[in-house]
Amino acid sequence: MAMQIISCIYKIENTVNGKCYIGSAVNFLGRRRAHRSVLGKNKHHSEKLQRAWNKYGSDVFVFVILEVVADARSLISREQHWIDSVKPDYNILKFAGSRLGMRHSKATKEKMSDLRRGKPLLPTHRAGIVAANTGRPMRSEHKARLLSMHLGVPHSIETRSKMSLAHTDTKQSLERIALSVNARARNREIKAAMGVPKITQSAEHVAMRVAKMVATKARKKLERNALLC
Repeated sequence: MAMQIISCIYKIENTVNGKCYIGSAVNFLGRRRAHRSVLGKNKHHSEKLQRAWNKYGSDVFVFVILEVVADARSLISREQHWIDSVKPDYNILKFAGSRLGMRHSKATKEKMSDLRRGKPLLPTHRAGIVAANTGRPMRSEHKARLLSMHLGVPHSIETRSKMSLAHTDTKQSLERIALSVNARARNREIKAAMGVPKITQSAEHVAMRVAKMVATKARKKLERNALLC
């Protein structure tokens, strides 16, 4: 005899305290068998129902059909109607067909982490992580761990070249220049008040410094060009 397929809204009721779980199924008998199987293995997604099943035993629970739904496309809306009406204690999710509000167990989180470890992130995922952490202050322990990770790590030649290029063409802002000029003026005033004689550099010394700076810039430019070739 072929098994009758019943599309319906059902509940799993605890006959001891009256608490229940509400769900929907295209095939009620198949879903009931699946519930009993995962509950017997202590792996049901509803931790509340699983704890009650373990505490009271399987004999006190009954599966009851609340409403037969001829059109399977209406299952979610009818399930939501019954959830709102009955307010079942064993349903973790309060919205039919949604996982909103579900909390994974520690073991499940560890399994999910193991599956994702080493898997490259999609660009959209990376962008979401960056947006979520932008402006978020880091804890002192996190800062210390990052610092310890980077201490003593030498930069590659490519990285050093990029850093040099970034700093070579950087121009000081007007505010930094003004602050520098004001600081130098204050230092001169302090030295004058203390009677410190003003040291003037000879023309030869200035020429040597300028020649050294020009030679250094020329050498760095040749090194950058050699790396880019």
